[in-house]
Amino acid sequence: MGEHFRNILEEAAKAGRSSRRAALRRRADGYIRDARHLYNWTLPASRPAVVAALRSPHDPAATRALCRALYRDWRCARALPGYLVGRRMRIAELRCLFACECRLYRRQTASIDAQHGISSYLRHLASAAE
Repeated sequence: MGEHFRNILEEAAKAGRSSRRAALRRRADGYIRDARHLYNWTLPASRPAVVAALRSPHDPAATRALCRALYRDWRCARALPGYLVGRRMRIAELRCLFACECRLYRRQTASIDAQHGISSYLRHLASAAE
């Protein structure tokens, strides 16, 4: 009886984890960078990275710097004492923002790689035609 109950609990935990991952993935897919939201959740040391990413929203280097800043904030928030109000919420929000910005960074670099590939192919065709 105990084994059956433990299996049920493990299955419920797995379903909960996959559901949270799916929700995070859906949020990352529809992510749009919001200045106020980023400012509210990041720590003051990371705000220059937020400003740089907002100034040049399509620049992968700025997005990568913001990803690194969000990761650092997330690690710092996890190190905060547990009795602080809102600590768990800050950790969750920073983790989500980090995942969304990383997804955005991957999209930006893929787009730039595709542009470089197309332009090099067009240059190759032009040189072959000459």
